[in-house]
Amino acid sequence: MTTKDKIKETLLNEIKICQDQIEKLETIPGLDKLEPSAVGYFYMPNQIDFDHLTHDKIIEVIKAIGGKWDKTPSGVDGRIDYKTEVNGVTIRMFAGEPPPNCKIVEYLEEVPAQPARTVTKRKLQCL
Repeated sequence: MTTKDKIKETLLNEIKICQDQIEKLETIPGLDKLEPSAVGYFYMPNQIDFDHLTHDKIIEVIKAIGGKWDKTPSGVDGRIDYKTEVNGVTIRMFAGEPPPNCKIVEYLEEVPAQPARTVTKRKLQCL
């Protein structure tokens, strides 16, 4: 195999990967209804990212795509990460605004280890 053949094979493989990703994209409901643009898509295999959305935009994404979303405190102060999977594609909303009646609270938790230590954790608290 020549250098030219190897480069051509590599490029054809990349085209195939992109075609597969386009096919998966077509299986995700609601993306064509969304105004918020994704900041990353398929950088990691089968993943679409939205970052720093307002709560209104988060609701828009959740309604358009549907399904069950996991919510966890973000590494960004007072924000929430949302995540779901649709047809093998992970959709994430990183550092989204929490609902108006919710906030992230920090608390201390003792970890029973040798030696024992106290760690700061975060949780979502809604009224």
